[in-house]
Amino acid sequence: MGRRVSRSSLSTCRFPIAAFLIGAGTLVGLGTGHAQTAVPAPHPLGVEDVLDLSVYGQAQFSPDGKWLAYNVTPPYDELGDYSYWLYAYGLSGHQLWVREVAANGPPRLQPGLDPEATNYLAGISPDSRWVLVLEHKAGRLRFVGCRLGKDDCHRFDGEPDIRDGYFTLFSWNERIEWVSGHAFLMPVRPDSLPGSERHARGFVGQMLWRDWNLAWSGKAPTASEMISTGYDRSEDWADGRLMEFDLATGEARLVRVGRYAGPKASPDGQYVAVARVGERVRPPSDVPLETARTHPRFDRRYALHLIDLATGDVKALQKPYTVDPGSITWSVNGDRLSVFGWEEGETPHDGEYYVIDTASFTPVKASHAGLQLADRNLAPDPADFSGPTAGALLDTGPVVYARPESGGTYGWYVLSEASLVLLTQGLERVSPQLLGADQTDVRVLSPDGVYLASPAQLPKRLMPALEDGVYAVPHEIVPEHGWSGEFRFASGERLAATDPRPRPVSVRRRNGDDSAVRFTGSGGIGDTPTEIETGVSGARLLAASAPASAALVTRRVGSATDLLLLQKSRAPQSLARINDGLDLTLPVADASIRYQLSDPEGGMPDRTMDGCLSLPPDYEAGRRYPVILDIYPVGLPGRCRHVRDMPRPEALASDLWTSRGFIYFRPAMPLDFARTNESPIGGMPDLAEQSARALVGQGYADPDRIVLLGISQGAVTALYISARSDRFAAVIAMNGWSDFLSHYFGARGIATYLHLDQNGGDNRWRYDCVGEGAQNRCPFGFGETPFEHPDAYAETSPVVLASRIDIPVLLVHSDMDYISMSQFDEMFGALYRAGKEARYVRYWGEGHTPSSPANIRDLWRRMGSFLAECGIRPEKPAMKTGK
Repeated sequence: MGRRVSRSSLSTCRFPIAAFLIGAGTLVGLGTGHAQTAVPAPHPLGVEDVLDLSVYGQAQFSPDGKWLAYNVTPPYDELGDYSYWLYAYGLSGHQLWVREVAANGPPRLQPGLDPEATNYLAGISPDSRWVLVLEHKAGRLRFVGCRLGKDDCHRFDGEPDIRDGYFTLFSWNERIEWVSGHAFLMPVRPDSLPGSERHARGFVGQMLWRDWNLAWSGKAPTASEMISTGYDRSEDWADGRLMEFDLATGEARLVRVGRYAGPKASPDGQYVAVARVGERVRPPSDVPLETARTHPRFDRRYALHLIDLATGDVKALQKPYTVDPGSITWSVNGDRLSVFGWEEGETPHDGEYYVIDTASFTPVKASHAGLQLADRNLAPDPADFSGPTAGALLDTGPVVYARPESGGTYGWYVLSEASLVLLTQGLERVSPQLLGADQTDVRVLSPDGVYLASPAQLPKRLMPALEDGVYAVPHEIVPEHGWSGEFRFASGERLAATDPRPRPVSVRRRNGDDSAVRFTGSGGIGDTPTEIETGVSGARLLAASAPASAALVTRRVGSATDLLLLQKSRAPQSLARINDGLDLTLPVADASIRYQLSDPEGGMPDRTMDGCLSLPPDYEAGRRYPVILDIYPVGLPGRCRHVRDMPRPEALASDLWTSRGFIYFRPAMPLDFARTNESPIGGMPDLAEQSARALVGQGYADPDRIVLLGISQGAVTALYISARSDRFAAVIAMNGWSDFLSHYFGARGIATYLHLDQNGGDNRWRYDCVGEGAQNRCPFGFGETPFEHPDAYAETSPVVLASRIDIPVLLVHSDMDYISMSQFDEMFGALYRAGKEARYVRYWGEGHTPSSPANIRDLWRRMGSFLAECGIRPEKPAMKTGK
C-alpha cells in the first residue's frame, strides 16, 4: 500500500607525527576591501574544486509535451547521503526539477520529494500526469510518484529489484513497464534482502546495527547460513514479488509471488511475459580454465512465464530451459512473443531465438545459424555473452542485430522460417538500436539517414541525406558535458520497438555539435520529418519532444555546462549552469611519450608504446619531477583525462597529483609480456622498470622519486612490483588484495553480508581463467587451481614477499569494499612482522575508495603527509592550490 505524503629512501622515512598538507589554501582575491571584487587568479585544481562539481542526470518530456522533468546534482560536497554503492561521487545526489514547457517562469524542484534523498527520474506516466522517481536514502531504495509540479505524492513500500550483478554488467529490471496510463509493473524483493547492490553500504550498515542489537539484547537469533550443494536447483525459486503500482491511487497490487526479471506487457495490457528467477546455481568445480568466465552473467535459471494480469493465471514455458530476460519481445498485435534461450547444461553461446504463440504457448525455434549475434553491451570481443541486443518481432520472424560468422559488418536480419534475410542490405554502420517496428517493417538508423527496412524490398530512405554530418541516436552518455548515466530508466533507447511514439534523431555535424533534432514516425517515405534547429554552438541533445516541438540540450561555456530549453519561435531558455568554478582552475598540460617495451623473458619482439603524461601547472622543460606511476594490469598506456574536460566528482582524479607538483602516468602492462613461468604478473616489475627508465631517459622523472600507485587490481600488482624491484621510492596501495590463495577462497568483502550464495570462492573467476595477447581478460589467471598447485599462489603473493619490500608502504582500505579489507590486514601484518616501514589507513563505512568528502580530504592529507615524510615532494610547491 502506498502512503500519501504532501611517497625517498627507507632510511629517511620515519613517519614523524607532523602532517604535511599539500594543496590547502584559499582562493586568491577573496580577502577584504577592494579585493572582494577582484577576479580570482587561476589556481591548480584542488580537492575542494572536485568536491564542488555537479552532474546532469536523466531528462524527459511528458508524452503530451506539456511538462519537462530533469535531474541535476547539487555540488557534491552539499549532499546529505554518501552511502550509495561502492563510491557515491558522480553517481548520487540528484534533485528533480520540473517545468511546464510553455510557461515563462523558472523551473522548480518537484514538490513532495525528500530534499535529503537522491531522486532519480524513472519516468513520466503515459497519461502525462505523474512523475516517477527512484528514491535512495540511507541504504533504502523505493519508488515515489508525484503529480507533476504538485505536492501530491505516493511513497510505495517494497524494495525495487533493480540490479543483481557485479559492477552492473548485467542490467536487471532497469525498466519501468507501464500497463496503463498511470500504473506500472516492477519486481520487488523482501525487505530483508537487497534489491540492488547499488545501495549496499547503507543496507548492510542498517542490517548490522539491527542484528548487533538483537544479539546484545538476547531477543532473537542472528545467524546466517551458507550451503554448498550440487543438487538440481532448477525448481528452487528465489524470493520476491511481482507488483503493480498505481500512481493515481497509491495502491500496490501483488501480481505474483516469486522473484521475477524483465517483465514486458503485451500491447493490449492483458498479459505480462516475464522470467521467473531461480536460486543461484553453484559453479561447476571442473570447469575448463580455457572457458572459465570472469564474471558469469547467467548463473541461475530464468524460466519464461506468461501471466494474465486480470485473472492471475500463469503459463510456464518448459523449453527453452532458461531465457535471457532482456530478450523478451512482443509482436505488434500481441498474439506472439519471442525470447532468446538455451537448454539445461548449455550456455548463452548455445542459445537460440524462439517464437511463442500466446494461445498455445508453444515455442518454435528461429535459428540464426550462420550468424554471430551482437552482444548487448556491443563489446567487439566479449568475455562472456551477456545476451543479444534488443530487437523486434515481425510477422516473418524475430529481427536481430548480427553479422555473418565468417566476418563482416553488423546489420539487422530477420530470422524467417525459410532463410536469413538481411534487412539493411547496402547500409553501412547501422545503429544497434531500432527506431521502430510494426508487423512487416523496421525503422533503422544509418549515419546518412533513417530507413524503412523490410524483407520484401531494399531499405527506403525516410530522412534526407546530410551534406555535413551524420544522424545519431541521442541519449548516449556525454561525460564532457557532465552527464551521468545512472539509472537511465526513461532514455529513448529503452522504448520498445513497437512503441508508436516518434523517436528523436540528432543531426550531428562533423565538429560534434547536435545542430538539429528530427523525429521518426512523423510521416511516410518522402515526407519531411518534423525538425527543431538547435541554433546553439556545441549543443548535445539530452531529450526532445515532438508534441512540444522542443528539445533540451547541454553546451559547454568555458568549463561550465549550460542546460538549455529550445522551442520553436522562442529564444533558448537557460534552465541551469553547473561547474563554472572550474574556470578558476588552471588547465593541465600534457606531453606525449613514445618508448619501447621488451618482453621480460625475451620470447616476443619489442613493442612501441605511445603514452600521455599529465604535467604540473608550473612544468619547466629539462627540470626533473617526482612521478606517480599509476599501475594497473592493462595492455595499453592510459590516456590523459582531465577534470576540466570531463567534469565529474572523482576522489582520485589524476589532476590532483599534477596540482601537487607530480607528473602522472599510467604505463602499459601488456599481459602477454607480464605472464612468466613463475606468475601471471611475473613480468610486471620489469615492465614497470622499463616505463620508469623511459621517463628518466627522456628527462621527465627524478629517478629517486618515482612512486608506485595502485588501486584495486593495481594495488596487488604495485605491491608485487615493490617486492621484486628496487627502482621505486615508495608504494601507495589502495583497496586491493595481497594473498592470492586466501583471496581465491575468501568472500567478496561486503558481499559476505548481501549474497550468501556468492561466498566460498567466488573470487575464483580472477584466477580460473587463461588468456592470450596484450589485452587478455585474465591478469591473474594462473592456468591451474590452488587445489592443483597451491605453491604457485602462495609463493608469489605480495603478503609472502613482504620481507623483500625495502621501500615505505602506505596501505589504504575500506570495510565495505567488495574486496575484503582483511586482505590488507594480512599485508600490514606481514610488513609489521618483517620490520618494514608501513602505514595502514582503514576507512569505516566506505566502499571501493572513499565517498565521504571528509574521508576524501583525509585521504589526500594522509597521502601528502606520507610522501612528504619520505622526502618525495616537489622542491617547491607547484603553485598555490585553490580552495
